[in-house]
Amino acid sequence: MSDCPNGLDLDEWSIEQPPGSLADHIAGCEKCTAYIQRLASERAAFLTQEPPEAFVHRPAIAAELNRPEVQKRPFWTRFTYGALASLATAAIALFVMLDRGKPTQERLPLPGSTADIIRMKGQLALSVVLKRDGKQTRYHGAIQVRPRDEIRVELTTSQETSLTVGIRTDDGEWMPLREGFQSAVGTGPVHDDAIVFDNTPTRGWIIAGTPDAVASALTGTIEDSDQLTRVRIEWMSE
Repeated sequence: MSDCPNGLDLDEWSIEQPPGSLADHIAGCEKCTAYIQRLASERAAFLTQEPPEAFVHRPAIAAELNRPEVQKRPFWTRFTYGALASLATAAIALFVMLDRGKPTQERLPLPGSTADIIRMKGQLALSVVLKRDGKQTRYHGAIQVRPRDEIRVELTTSQETSLTVGIRTDDGEWMPLREGFQSAVGTGPVHDDAIVFDNTPTRGWIIAGTPDAVASALTGTIEDSDQLTRVRIEWMSE
């Protein structure tokens, strides 16, 4: 349906599945129902592979839950950094991480999203935790942002390798989030502070890959490959 809700709304609804107009739409929409069923299947598969008790004791996740609050600080004119508000909001992000699980070979396109959604197959995958109006949703397809949104980029890897992660805007600006670091096996945050969007319309790509692959993408065309993955950022007006 052309009036399907976006993936962020569906992700949020899938956690508690409250009654209401969105629930009514999903019940009558084959596309949205299939998406919700896929989320449930991924959640069940993830919890089978790794119990929540083991997940929260991963070093990266334990460090995230115990990380002290950091004050927001300016970065570029188009981005600022800010920390997660509290341990409670970090716990919400953790719950959604448990909800979405590990990368798979294929994922159902998000209703209401753009067609240009790229997901890395196999060894490397990006996900984004978007905070809007006090609520957080973990998202691993194209994201739509608006003023005052905050995002945090997370990376899942199946082997240790040297990586660079950053944001390349459509007007050519490059904001490195972390460069030339040695990744650990598993899922964890790429950077310490959240990226906060101001009122300037921002479109571009979050990209992650080997330093050589990222350097090549920044001087040419940003395309997915065995060495690089990307997530699209689109702007939405308030």
